[in-house]
This record gives sequence, C-alpha cells and structure tokens, in this order.
Amino acid sequence: MKKRKIATVAAATLLLMGFLSPVASASEQESEQDASHPPTSNGESVTIGTPPSELREFVVKGEGEVPDYRLEELSDAEQRDIRTIADRRGIAPEDYVKESVDSELFASAVDEVEELFGDTLSSSSWAQSPDLPSLSLTDAPSDGLIKILGDLPFNTALRYGAPLSDVELRGLKSAAIEAVVDELGSIDVITETSEDSAITVRFALGAAKRYTSAIDPEKLESKILNLTGYRDLPTTISFTPQPEGELVQSYATVRGGKLLSTLVGGSVDCTSGFSVKRNGVNGLVTADHCPNTLYLNGQSGVISFVTNATNDGASHYDLQFHRTLGSNDTHPRFRANVGDDIRTVVGSSNPEKDEEVCMYGAGTKDKGCSDVILVNECLNDAQMNKQYCGISAARHHISYFGDSGGPVFRNNTAKGIIKGAIFYKNGWRSTFTRIGLVGSRLDSTILKG
Repeated sequence: MKKRKIATVAAATLLLMGFLSPVASASEQESEQDASHPPTSNGESVTIGTPPSELREFVVKGEGEVPDYRLEELSDAEQRDIRTIADRRGIAPEDYVKESVDSELFASAVDEVEELFGDTLSSSSWAQSPDLPSLSLTDAPSDGLIKILGDLPFNTALRYGAPLSDVELRGLKSAAIEAVVDELGSIDVITETSEDSAITVRFALGAAKRYTSAIDPEKLESKILNLTGYRDLPTTISFTPQPEGELVQSYATVRGGKLLSTLVGGSVDCTSGFSVKRNGVNGLVTADHCPNTLYLNGQSGVISFVTNATNDGASHYDLQFHRTLGSNDTHPRFRANVGDDIRTVVGSSNPEKDEEVCMYGAGTKDKGCSDVILVNECLNDAQMNKQYCGISAARHHISYFGDSGGPVFRNNTAKGIIKGAIFYKNGWRSTFTRIGLVGSRLDSTILKG
C-alpha cells in the first residue's frame, strides 16, 4: 500500500488565512518505516501490523451563529430527551441543553463532511467539555471542509495524517473479523477503532483455549492481506479475548416503533424502525436479522417484505425493507416512548462517539438513553453466524428482546436502527446500525414531516 503524502503546504496556507490555530505538530519529515513489524504480545493480546504515525492537529475556530440555549425554547421532543438524559446523569436539564444542541449540530456537520469529503474522513467524535469535538482525516483539509467546521458555534479539533479513510477502515475491520472467525469458528467478535486508526478485535473468552494454542499471528496477517489486497498492514490490529458473554439477540397506519410479529395476532418479535421510501414505494425499515415474514401490530395485509440491505463481501448490514400494502397510509412518525410520545421525523444524522442517543422498542415498551462508545464498527454475530458492519454501541444496555429493528433517535432526528446487544469490556452494550446505511445499503430515504 502506498503511503499518503501530507499536504503541509495546504495546512500552512490555512494557518495564514486564520482558519486554524496549531495545537500539536508531528515531524515535518515522513520517516520511512520498516515494512516488517513482527507480532507483539503483552501476555493477553497479540498485535500485528504497522504502528500508525502521529497525527498533525489543529483547532478550527467556530464562528457560527450561537443558538438559543434556553430549555423552554426547544421543541417538546428535545425537552423530553434532555430531561431523560439529565436525570440519568444526575444534573439539571438546563445544564445539559448546550451540549445537547451542540452535539447534534456537530453530527450534522460531520454528515456533510462525509458526503462531500468522504474519501479523506477517517473518524469523528463528539466530546464532553472541556475536550473538543474532533475529526481525523487522511490528508490535509480543504477550504470547503474548513468552512463547514468554521460555521459551527464552537471550536473543533482537526487532525490529519491518518493511514486509512473510514471506508478503508471498514474493509480492514471486516477482513480481520473474517480471518479470526475462520481460525476460531463462529464466535462473538466486535471491533473498536482508535482515533489514529489502530484496530482492536475483541472476541469471547470461550475461545481463549483455542486462541492460546491455535491462533497464528502470521497466518492471521496473511489472511487479512489476501482479503484486502494490501502489501503490508497500514495500521496495527490487536486480537484480544474478553470475558464470556452470550450474545443477547433481540428478535423480536405504518410508522416506526410499532410491534412486528411473525404470526397474525402474535406477540412481539421485532419493532418497526422508521418509515422510508424505496424506488418510489413507501414502507418501513427494520433489522435484517428479524424474520422476513412480519405483521405490523399482528395485522395481515399491511406490510410485505421486499429486500434486505446489500452486503459487501462478508460484511452485512442489519437492515431490511417492507413495503406498505394497498391503501394503508405511511406516516413519517415514530413512537419514542409509551403514552403520547409519538414524534414526526424532521431529519437524520449518523451517531457520533460520546453523543447521547435514545431507543424505543416494543419489547421493553420504554425509552432508554445512553452515550455512544463505539461507532461504525464491525461484529460477528455467533447466533446468526453472520458478520455485520456499520454498528455503533451504547455504553448502557437499554434494549431487550423484541426491540430489534426499532428506532434510535435524538429529539426528532433519526440516528439508527436497533440491532440488539453484545458483551463488550465486561458489560452488556446495546448495539444499532447507523442511519446513513438506510440510504447507501438499502437504497431508501427516511420519510420526513
């Protein structure tokens, strides 16, 4: 693989223009790294690949219009979520308003960056004060990208020099999972990615005996290189066993947050996510791992299965589309909680790391909110014997059986589709598919009011 050249001249130009202020600087000269990096071990993890170089970092000054941060000026949906999240954090709702508003502004800005400059975007993360939200890029930022961040009402840490873009990282993570599952069998696996593109592959401790005796780092590296076409690994990949945890698989007028059953008049098996339009046809999106034969609220003649999301080699995406039948109506609304909390979708944005999101499912019949600790990762689902990518994980376990396919949201903004839960770092974490994949992998558009 060819190493990217850092456009230091462009960065210097941006400094002179006053868009950026330097925070930290790596060497201006790229050192030639030895292509041979033998596997290392700390007694538990085995690491292969090339250690990523230090990133260059700048702060983009946010000079956008400052929003109204008064709680009473926000929509009813925003106020409800803010109160739920603030209560969990043990703070007053008024003390969380600014972070809530700013985090969604940042998420929308990152979506715009991904749409216009996706070939250079490596990762992004919302950060709670005093840390700055951040973006990592493969190359020096363009003027257009700087302008997007400069239009925000807060500063953003911008780093560049990452070895891989987000798309390239997804392919490498998928290959790493495929390689370790090929070696150890279909076990629960999930990836995590650091800001500098280093990858950790965590798998169930039940495979530890096979791991210590059978895993061959050089064999793993060879398989990954064959799957990706790289000459050598452009970043490190660490394979780490973690405590055993059986994957909690949530099987579970047309709108999101409704019960889906496999039998007419049946109980909950899954939950509808959001209303969408695909090839001019209205319908809904739910999880791929749910059965294809589903009845909305247990009623026949309302929806019908059309297709699952397109996969990418071994990588699948946990989404499926059902069309609305006959004269049934389709509305851009979703249930966010029991009672009267039914909301109209006004937009969509992918989740950011450290951002708060909420979920609702027909299994729990309750809204749960949590900050996000993993974004756009891959996992192997041992029960389904299938690899899924585009997965984010919440810090807390706020979903249960029957919630699969349900809406993940903030306020009136669609953020994702519930997958289920996985055991990660000594705790259960709810997982979901990022909402942007509804367009790119299901060829569908979220309906908005």
